[in-house]
Amino acid sequence: MSTTAALCTLGASTINYVDDQPEFLNLQQAADLLQTTPRTLRRWVTQGKVPSKRLGRKLLFSRDALRRLLDPPE
Repeated sequence: MSTTAALCTLGASTINYVDDQPEFLNLQQAADLLQTTPRTLRRWVTQGKVPSKRLGRKLLFSRDALRRLLDPPE
């Protein structure tokens, strides 16, 4: 499968898409992926258990980093 990249512009923000999925997720999307609540995910970020980046007041999560948390190497 080839990787396709596209840019989607929403208002003033630009989101990168790879294979029709965003490269970075917001708090709610990341919590859904990890099957937890946003509150728990914020706590994990504070504890250093989950990597994130801040963009102003928003937390962003790398989809690849979250997938590595779900499927750690053996």
